[in-house]
Amino acid sequence: MSNITVNETTTNGARVIKLSGDMTFDYNQMKKEVAGRYESIFGDAKNAIPKLKSPKLTSEQICYLGTNGKLSSFYSNKKIWGYFCVDPSDYSSYIFPLMESENRDNHYSRMRNGVTSFFNDGFDVYIINSN
Repeated sequence: MSNITVNETTTNGARVIKLSGDMTFDYNQMKKEVAGRYESIFGDAKNAIPKLKSPKLTSEQICYLGTNGKLSSFYSNKKIWGYFCVDPSDYSSYIFPLMESENRDNHYSRMRNGVTSFFNDGFDVYIINSN
């Protein structure tokens, strides 16, 4: 189970939400923790997809990530901030941001395995660009 603490503050008139804690490495637990359509960090997940300006990843791209996404240069060279996994039937979602240390540990294994597992379960996967 993930152990996350949410703190909300206002800085210079901007709302800042800080998430801290430990993320689960168990895919079945991740599936239990998907955000509802309107609960993602982007608001409405359905409306967020076109704003990403990124086509959904193909099975070949998912395989490439699983095999080659072990080094930080893989993500920095492609300007990847993270991955957005969306269930096309109800727009529930799970996000894997690179800034979370658990997603960088062990050669990005949590993120690579999680993205692959969500894809294999029928989720569409999108790249969230860092620029």
